[in-house]
Amino acid sequence: MSEDSPADASTDPGTYPVLAARIPQHVADEARQLLARIREADDPRELRKEGAEGVVRLTEIGLEAFFLRPVEAVGLGSITGAMVRVGLKSAAAAIAVFVRRIVGGLSGEQLLAIADLVDERVVDLVADEADEVAATDED
Repeated sequence: MSEDSPADASTDPGTYPVLAARIPQHVADEARQLLARIREADDPRELRKEGAEGVVRLTEIGLEAFFLRPVEAVGLGSITGAMVRVGLKSAAAAIAVFVRRIVGGLSGEQLLAIADLVDERVVDLVADEADEVAATDED
């Protein structure tokens, strides 16, 4: 993995570049509802299975956004597209096994930390007339 962190990406501590993908609104809503339930639970560990499935779903969306859509956009052909889809499906399945195993063993405190990380990454952006986007200020 990259050794660069968001703090290294900009000299202005208030701004930094973000690699982002659009997700369906219902997926964002479901993720936020789950995060709230994890934070409010007497024992967050009871929500590990749902938490793992949420991370898996967001990962699948990311794989599609960053790998499949670019292949489709450049028009590499149906055979290449099919190969990419099969490869991504295999990669997603392998990642899902690890995510489920890892999240399944988390403590309540660790699950809360994961909830914070997911919450930091699921943000609403607003497009202006030039289709430029800016984060909304929900805090």
